[in-house]
Amino acid sequence: MAGIEIVDLKKSYWVEKKELPVLTGINLTVPERQITVILGRSGCGKTTLLRLAGGLERPDCGKILCGDGHRMAFVFQEPRLMPWLTVERNISFGLRKQEKKEMKAREKVKGRNNRGLFRCVWISMILLVSIALARHLMVGVDDLLAVSRSSGSVQVELEENCSVGDVADALKEQGVISNSFFFTMYCLVTGADDGFGQGSFTLDTNLDYEAIINYLQTTGNRQDVVTITFPEGLSLLEVAQKLEENEVCTVEEVLEEVLRDEIYYRHGGGMTLSGGEPFFQTEFAAALLAEAKEQCLSTW
Repeated sequence: MAGIEIVDLKKSYWVEKKELPVLTGINLTVPERQITVILGRSGCGKTTLLRLAGGLERPDCGKILCGDGHRMAFVFQEPRLMPWLTVERNISFGLRKQEKKEMKAREKVKGRNNRGLFRCVWISMILLVSIALARHLMVGVDDLLAVSRSSGSVQVELEENCSVGDVADALKEQGVISNSFFFTMYCLVTGADDGFGQGSFTLDTNLDYEAIINYLQTTGNRQDVVTITFPEGLSLLEVAQKLEENEVCTVEEVLEEVLRDEIYYRHGGGMTLSGGEPFFQTEFAAALLAEAKEQCLSTW
């Protein structure tokens, strides 16, 4: 026999304890390798007949006969995905065991190939990152130790309240260092990121990081330039006070220098008493300095 043969097929459903007959004595022959269309009004039992023929439901009575080696596929009117199954199991649902095994075997081969490709990509990325990092470290270490820097002298200006990043940028701009990021990280790691002050510094370009930091954080190496305008007619004390206001020196330091020069010229140079005591350390010199402060002399 070829195709499908339906003999005296009956099917009923129970709705609210009442029997609802859907198919009653259906006889049908579906030829092989042909298209058969079942037509009828809505609710006449077309879907029920197809479900019975496809083996999705059992008839109340009758027979559904198929040829030897018969295989059947079923296309539902609506999606029939089962949410508790994976994508693979939804796709393979209804396949024969042998087909399922073949499908699983293909998936395993594909998985092994994908894992091999992923390993190659991962190793390549690690190598590229390692090479880039090693190159960056080599350049940074060369700059740290001043290996490839030429000799020279430059002037570096640091602003007030400058950060270690500002210092690194200023040094790179003047050619003292070539890697501002590496210098900044070195300062942070070694705890030398604080202590940079405002001023002008003359630096050699062949210094390593440690020497640069020590030089910049030593106050004696700083060269500050202060511009002061002195109006005409200022007394000596007013000049000294203006210098002190601009943090150039103290009033006492100005008066001491003036006193030294005056005594030097009046007495023909530096004097030493008979006891070997320098003249500028005597009580007389101190008295002259106190007199200058008291009287606010404009000239000596």
